[in-house]
Amino acid sequence: TSSDDSKCVPSSQQQLQSTTTTTNTTTTDNTSTDNRNIIDNNQSQSITQEQLHQMRSDPTISGQTIINTIIQNSSTFSQKTNFSQAKYVRRKQMKYQARCRLVRCTPPSICQALYLKDSRRMRNLREDTLAQILSYGNVGAGRRV
Repeated sequence: TSSDDSKCVPSSQQQLQSTTTTTNTTTTDNTSTDNRNIIDNNQSQSITQEQLHQMRSDPTISGQTIINTIIQNSSTFSQKTNFSQAKYVRRKQMKYQARCRLVRCTPPSICQALYLKDSRRMRNLREDTLAQILSYGNVGAGRRV
């Protein structure tokens, strides 16, 4: 009767059952490895700080190259879970890859940047105060002041 039951199940449910079984097998494979056996004793990295400093000071070496070198010389990276590996790579990217964010220059963004940099130099002028001053002075786009 079990073979008759499988014939009666619509094909979409059969596909759902087969996907569920494959998903269950992959999750059990992923959960079987964990970071329990990794000992953090600062001996897993074979690159010294001097070598890293030399790589960082060389302008021809990119940040991604430094990260790949760190990963290749780590003895515990392959033992980590996928999540831990991604977290490790993300931390190294934040540390060794140069990044910047371009922001459009508007009066509020300039005021905010200068306020964060040195607020005393701007006499503690916040962006809302600047907006009020510009409004009182009848300053606007396309106007002659």
